[in-house]
Order: sequence, then C-alpha cells, then structure tokens
Amino acid sequence: MKTLFLSLAFVVLSSILMAQTSERRGYIGLSMGPAFPLVDAYTSAPIDVVARTGTTLIVINFGYCIGRNYGITGSSMGVKFRVDVGDSFIKVTYGGLMGGPFFTYALGERVDFDVKAMIGLVSTKLYLNDAQGKTTSGLGYAFGTGIRYSFAKKWCVLLYGDYIAGNPLNSEERINMASIAISAGVAYRLK
Repeated sequence: MKTLFLSLAFVVLSSILMAQTSERRGYIGLSMGPAFPLVDAYTSAPIDVVARTGTTLIVINFGYCIGRNYGITGSSMGVKFRVDVGDSFIKVTYGGLMGGPFFTYALGERVDFDVKAMIGLVSTKLYLNDAQGKTTSGLGYAFGTGIRYSFAKKWCVLLYGDYIAGNPLNSEERINMASIAISAGVAYRLK
C-alpha cells in the first residue's frame, strides 16, 4: 500500500512539474530596424559610391521548434536604402519570402539564442534619381543570429542581426544586392 501511494504521488508530482515547465515551441512577430547596404555588391566601377543607411521591416518573423534545439523559420521582409553614385543616386528596395532551418539554444530560463539560414524569392526595384527603373525577381538568401527574451508567458522581444543578399535576374542583367539588417520587435509565443 505504501509503495502504491508513493508511486501515485510520484506520478501526480511529475505531471504537475511537467505542466509547469511546458514551454512554447515557437513564435511569430513583427520587427524593424536599420539596414546597412554593402557597397561592393552594387558596383565594380571606379566611381565614388556612398551607401546610405536604410530601413528593414520584417512583417512576418516566424520560428517553430520541431526538435529540442532545431526547427523551421520563415520571414516576409522588405529593405529600402539609397546609394549615391557620382552625381546621381539609386534607391534600392527589395523584399521577399524566405524560409529554412534554425537552431536555438537556451541561454537561461527566459533567453534563447537563435541561428538561422533562409532561402527564397526576392523582388528588387531600382529607382534612378526618383524615376522607377528595373524590377527583377530571383533567388535570395539570408543568414542571421538573434536573441529572444520571453518577458511574459505568451510574448517575447526579438533582437536579430541578418545578412540578406541575392542576385535577382532579368533577361538583360544581374542586379546584386546585399545588406546587414539589425531588427528589433515583439512576437507572440506559439505552443
């Protein structure tokens, strides 16, 4: 009888502890921040090129753990910045849908460190001196790391740094684009 009572107490206590430590396995949120264009990706001509800091908006920032430390990630993002080329300027905007794997490591009870790699479709628009120029689409990719801080049971703060690049093609030429994006935002934690 004593063994049965201890076994039952162990099962009940274990289920209570498991219920208290049930974690949320993913997140979906919104983030934004500055974009730092990489000038070498835009020109190889020996002219004066100055890239201006732009903006990044990640409308959908998603991650979901399939296993303990790995899962899938995806984003719908847009980047905009200006590049001064000699006496003229080019406004560059690009956006896309990307997805891929991510790895996550718990740094504490509320803090997670993520590493992600994504690939997907990117559309690029160029505006030469405010006149719309070429629009192209093609393959894009991103690599990034970030910190998630869970400040509530269902909410977390995101802070990510991403390298976003691609080579959209059209029938005439290849348009190279690349930037470093730093973004901060908030996300809902998924079960």
